[in-house]
Amino acid sequence: MIEALCRCTAMNIAPEQRAWAEALLEKHFIILSQAIDDEEHELTLEEILELARVAIVRDGSSLLLIDPWNELEHKRRPNEGEHDYTGRAIRMLKSFARNYRTAVWVVAHPKKPGEWGASASAPGLYEVSGSAHWANKADYGVVIHRPDKTKNITEMSVTKVRMGMP
Repeated sequence: MIEALCRCTAMNIAPEQRAWAEALLEKHFIILSQAIDDEEHELTLEEILELARVAIVRDGSSLLLIDPWNELEHKRRPNEGEHDYTGRAIRMLKSFARNYRTAVWVVAHPKKPGEWGASASAPGLYEVSGSAHWANKADYGVVIHRPDKTKNITEMSVTKVRMGMP
């Protein structure tokens, strides 16, 4: 993130630029993260939402970014499939966003490229791993795709905008 703020690579960041970026991040970002080596307790969606609620109430946060979705511990109910769980989880996220007047962004990765279909050059929301609900229930959808991994070119497309949002 520091590299993006300073618009250069980590090797080219001047000390004063790094200090500026770190101060900006410290002031405006609260990072809720799973410890990489903590396999005893993985954060669930409910726990992330509670931590986010505290950050909103205490610190005035206005954006919850979950990145990546597949790293959360997804606690499905008995006899609840992935599709049903994803629909319920998206409803929880939308309700949270409305109740706390905050934006919620979820980074969800697509299925493997071979599963996109022969004509697809880039994944769409229906190709997000787990459920078609990512396309059907999302209010907004943005796809970021790097068609050629050997080149530093990225495509971004807005694939869904639900009209009439507050």
